[in-house]
Amino acid sequence: MINVVIWLGKIKYSADLAIVFARNNIRIVDENFENTDDFIDRFDALDANVDVLVIADALLLGTDRKKLFQRIRQIEPNIRIVIVFPGYRNQYIEDQISEYKNVYGISDIIYEGNRLDEDYFADVIKKGYIYDYEVNVYDEPGEETRVILPEKKCISIGILGFTHGCGVTNEVINTAGYISITQNGNVKAIDFSGTGNLRFAKTKGVTYIVHSDIDIARIRKTSKAVVYDFGTPFNISSKGKLLSYNECYDEEKMKLFRECDLKVCKCFSDSWHIGKMKYFLNDKFWSREIDDSYIILLDKVPRDSQNLSSRINICGRNDTVLTDRLAVLFSVKDGE
Repeated sequence: MINVVIWLGKIKYSADLAIVFARNNIRIVDENFENTDDFIDRFDALDANVDVLVIADALLLGTDRKKLFQRIRQIEPNIRIVIVFPGYRNQYIEDQISEYKNVYGISDIIYEGNRLDEDYFADVIKKGYIYDYEVNVYDEPGEETRVILPEKKCISIGILGFTHGCGVTNEVINTAGYISITQNGNVKAIDFSGTGNLRFAKTKGVTYIVHSDIDIARIRKTSKAVVYDFGTPFNISSKGKLLSYNECYDEEKMKLFRECDLKVCKCFSDSWHIGKMKYFLNDKFWSREIDDSYIILLDKVPRDSQNLSSRINICGRNDTVLTDRLAVLFSVKDGE
């Protein structure tokens, strides 16, 4: 016998459910609670062991879900909790569903549809078919399904400096602000420079992230664009020799930089600094990486840069190359 507690509030299920449950060796030991306190008091007082709790998501609004589920599992450590949403899956955004699995450890999610079907409901309680919350649309009779659009790609821009003080953070702020204004979307700017200077930036439509605990995949999923401040990862001599890695260097971060849709490198044009770009052109690893997605921005373009520019895009800070490239990236992203 499977003992089940049901708290569904206004969600509809047939009076014939008891007959279907009896046929499937399922017993309802309690149901229909007034509120959370009433539920906990009665649930705690039950003599029978409870195998499955079926509860409607709508009844938990304003409730400390984490505290509630902890209390339920203290009373019944092996209980299986099933969450029921009214309507159909395509009426909900992903965060509403995934929170149960990622935060509360509950992966059994079902949907009422027009009403809960008795046989289907019994199968769920017996650990039969459980709706896979990662599937976007589940066709049921009478459901008005929508066309699932391809997931929109988040554009990523990485900005680093060949030398300190060349304006990387300022470029990050300007680039993020430009994207926010021209693309009218959610833009994130992330500080990997180690300086924390982005915490002082304020731009409408841009969220600045400085803390170290960053879920990049989640940020990209919820953003139209992400701009990374990689600071100055390398200590390079004026002749292009790598002397050491700076404190902000991290191999995983450099991998993230190389994966960006657009890689922007900043430097000065005087002879003391411009030679530093030779490191990237001569190093066996970096020279294989450099392609048209790399742009070097200098305070001004020196006359003798033509030999280098055949292998890399060398531009002045006042050129429109960066904004032109962003326009192309977003037009491709939006299918124009």
